[in-house]
Amino acid sequence: MGAAKAKAKSETARKATADEAKAGIKAAQTIKVSGKDYLQVQGRILMFRQDHPTGQIHTEYITQGTEPDNPRYLARAIVLVNDKPVSVGHKMVKLDATRGPGKDWPFEMAETGAIGRALGALGYGTLSGDFDEVAADQIADAPVDPKRKW
Repeated sequence: MGAAKAKAKSETARKATADEAKAGIKAAQTIKVSGKDYLQVQGRILMFRQDHPTGQIHTEYITQGTEPDNPRYLARAIVLVNDKPVSVGHKMVKLDATRGPGKDWPFEMAETGAIGRALGALGYGTLSGDFDEVAADQIADAPVDPKRKW
């Protein structure tokens, strides 16, 4: 077998292994949201790391609203590939939540949401769904059908 054929065979095997790993991540990290598949943020991060081992995800907190009637917190995530920004995501959470993860971990929830949105813009985690399946104020977190024609 020539060097070129060996290299091509090796590349095909590497791609097949990577595809199998992604399928495993999807299977392990996908949950149902309104009856549709939704890839959780930790699964999106794993897939991004697999595709871009030297890629970076930078997060920062932009603002903390202190108005008594509307306390909130805004986080931004910037995804970099080859040291260049390729995607940005934002997430705002209210600091006066009375239940759910926003009650106990609002800062972590904002950061995780921003990362998920930035990776979703790159196609990670946009497995299926429609815009009307989640509350209107959470539309950016809704799964998206990558085959849908806009």
